[in-house]
Amino acid sequence: MRSARHILLFCSCVLCACACIGQPGSFDHSFEVGTGFNGRVRALARTPDGRIYAGGEFTGYGYDLARNLVRLLASGERDTLLLVPDDVDSTVCALALQSDGRCIVGGDLTRYGGHISPRLLRVNEDGGFDAGFDIGAGFDSTVLALALTPAGDLLVAGRFTSCNGQPRSRLVRLHGDGSLDATFLQTGTGFNGTIISLCLRSDGRVLVGGDFTAYDGTPCGHIAQLGSDGTLDNAFICDPGFNTPVWCIAEQADQQFLAGGAFTTFNGSPTTRLVRFTADGIPDASFNAGTGPNNYVLTLAPMPNGMILGAGMFTQFNSYPRDRIVRLLEDGSVDDTFVTGGGFWGDGASTQVRALALEPDDRVLAGGLFHGYNNGTSQNLCRILNGQADAIPLLADPSAAKLITLPDGVSFVLAMRESQSVHVVDGTGRMIISLGEVHGPITLDLSVQPPGLYMVILRTAAGISCFTAVKP
Repeated sequence: MRSARHILLFCSCVLCACACIGQPGSFDHSFEVGTGFNGRVRALARTPDGRIYAGGEFTGYGYDLARNLVRLLASGERDTLLLVPDDVDSTVCALALQSDGRCIVGGDLTRYGGHISPRLLRVNEDGGFDAGFDIGAGFDSTVLALALTPAGDLLVAGRFTSCNGQPRSRLVRLHGDGSLDATFLQTGTGFNGTIISLCLRSDGRVLVGGDFTAYDGTPCGHIAQLGSDGTLDNAFICDPGFNTPVWCIAEQADQQFLAGGAFTTFNGSPTTRLVRFTADGIPDASFNAGTGPNNYVLTLAPMPNGMILGAGMFTQFNSYPRDRIVRLLEDGSVDDTFVTGGGFWGDGASTQVRALALEPDDRVLAGGLFHGYNNGTSQNLCRILNGQADAIPLLADPSAAKLITLPDGVSFVLAMRESQSVHVVDGTGRMIISLGEVHGPITLDLSVQPPGLYMVILRTAAGISCFTAVKP
């Protein structure tokens, strides 16, 4: 009777494990970051071929030196072709990837490979300093946000009040060579406080959010919209605006836009910490997030299908447990098919997600300050499955693979025709091995595992096949 109960429990655990493989919101075990970053990741940028730039306030990745900037391969392994010098002296807060592969880096850093370039620089694909991008005396304080224009110009925002010796209050536009665009914001006092977030809209207008209350003396509470020449768009009414700083802004494919932070009112009316505006800048009444998040929204990633990923420091969204990340449907309601489990975990209240980057294969990268996500350990960077909750057929063609026990009794060879991923689950349902994009025979070593029953789960394009392995 006891054996029957154990077998039933094991089968239930395996079915749960099978259901979780490919489940939206699941930790992507195929993205291997090892011990990860030893400090916060603040910015992410993904190249068309899948490589990942990560910037922040760290000095190491894995067991290697990595000062505030690193590039990874799609697998999570460090890309050793990007040679970042050891003298990068401070935090990277923002990244902008050009179509030619060069990357613009902004933050508090002032040195790079022996070159002085205060708070902004451009690196070549090999990590070398690009001397063709010359900002002269640079910025007198932190660069926090970047946005490239279709014409190849660069919008730069942050805490600064001067650029290359010229008075410029928190926002400038640079030409492709780093020189100041004098036609943008060439008159007026600019913003009276820090710009934290920046969004270039599809029609050329510029949205900014941050810790400011006026632009050229005109009231605008923590959010403003500018024309392509830098003049204030008075059609967007934001007086008094939000009651606390806006931390993130993002435009959706339909030109509606989102603003996130810790605010509780907009133009004097109660609101949640995440608001959607129509394309004309009017709060969208059809977007109903209920009580919304219970803490900061720090980053947003609108999806092409209209759904929205939001992340930050919250632990609930509209009373649903959602630790630091949530996926919303188009109407603002929580998407309960995006199962986050225990969410992000780390050192208490400081745990946070600061950056999201969508990938084209229904995955999303998340960077911040955390020790792991859901059932996976991944220091300050991880990848999460972000597809639709489509049914995955179980028990695919049995001839697709064969499990062979080796003479030592503790190792098994899985011979397969084709595969997407291989997972091994123990008797409690705990995933002890997870491998992505495996091709050809693979040896599974269970020598360090206790005796018992194990399930080998093979996921292919046709579905999921399961094999039993018994370790004596």
